[in-house]
Amino acid sequence: MVYLIDFIKRYRLTTFFILTFVFSWVFFFMYILFPNDISLMLVILAIYAPAFSALIISKITGNKENSNNTRVKWITFIIIWVIATITFIINYFIQVANFSLIILIAAILLGLLPSIVISSGFSQNPDIKIVFQSFVKPKGHFGLYLFAILYLPVVLLIGVAITLVFGASIIWVDIPSGVELFGLIILTLSYTFFFGAGTNEEPGWRGFALPKLQLKFSPLITSLILGFIWGLWHAPVYLPQYGSLFRFIIFLLNTLKITIMLTWLYNRTRGSVLATALLHTIGNLSFEFIPTTLAAEIIQIIIPVMLIFIDRMWKKN
Repeated sequence: MVYLIDFIKRYRLTTFFILTFVFSWVFFFMYILFPNDISLMLVILAIYAPAFSALIISKITGNKENSNNTRVKWITFIIIWVIATITFIINYFIQVANFSLIILIAAILLGLLPSIVISSGFSQNPDIKIVFQSFVKPKGHFGLYLFAILYLPVVLLIGVAITLVFGASIIWVDIPSGVELFGLIILTLSYTFFFGAGTNEEPGWRGFALPKLQLKFSPLITSLILGFIWGLWHAPVYLPQYGSLFRFIIFLLNTLKITIMLTWLYNRTRGSVLATALLHTIGNLSFEFIPTTLAAEIIQIIIPVMLIFIDRMWKKN
C-alpha cells in the first residue's frame, strides 16, 4: 500500500488516466455487451470516472486540514442530492414513461454523485480545493461565464441564419413551445449538468489533467494531447454508434477544437472548472435543440484558431 501511494504521488497524471479509462471502459463495455436499464445506469458511473479519479488522487496527495465549513458542506450536499435525484426521476419518467422501485433506488444512489463532487468544493484539502472549489466559489470575470453560456447557442444560431440567407433549408427538431419548452430546457440543462457533462467530466479533464499537462507543455500542445485522450475515452460508446472509423476520426477532430476552447476558458478564468462545465453542458444542450450547419462548423474552427493567435497559446505559461 505504501508503494502504491508513493506511485500515485509521483505519477498523479498517469494514475488519473489509468483510473479514468479502466473504470469508465469497464462500465462502457458492460452496457455494450448487456444493454438494459441497469447497465445504462452504469454508464452514468462510467462518465463520473474523471471526476472521482481526480477526487481520489487529490485526497491521497493533499494535506488534510481542519474544515470550518462542515455545516455548509452538508447543506450543499443534501440540496444537490435532492435536486439531482428529482431531476433524474423526472427525466427517466419522460423518456421511458414508466417507473419502478429499482429506478427510484438507482436515482437516489446516482444523485449522490453530483452532490459529492459539488460539495467537495468546501474541502480544506488543498489538492481537492483547487479542482472543485469553483463549483461553490466561482472565479474569473462574469463576462467569461456569459461567454461559456452563450458561445455555442449563438454560433449555431448564426450558422442557421447564414444557411437561410443562402437559401438552404433547415430541419428543426420537433420540440414543444411556450411554458412546456421552458420546462424541457430547464430539465435537460439540469440533467446534462448533473449526469451528462458538467460535474462528471470537467473536474477530471480540465480541473485535474489540464493544469498538470500545462506544467510541461504550452496551452496549445496541452489541448491537442488532452483533446486526443479525451476523444479516445469516448471510443467504446461512440465508435459503435458511428459505425465507421472515419466518422469517429471526425469526432476526434471536433473534440480537439472544443478542447482548445475549454483550455482557453479555463486559463482566462484562472482555473474555473465551473466555467468549463457550463460551456460543456450548454454545448451539449444546444446540439439537442438547434440544428448544426456547415456554417456553424466553420465558425467553430475559426474562433479557436483566432484565440490561439490572440492568446499566443503556443507559448508555455
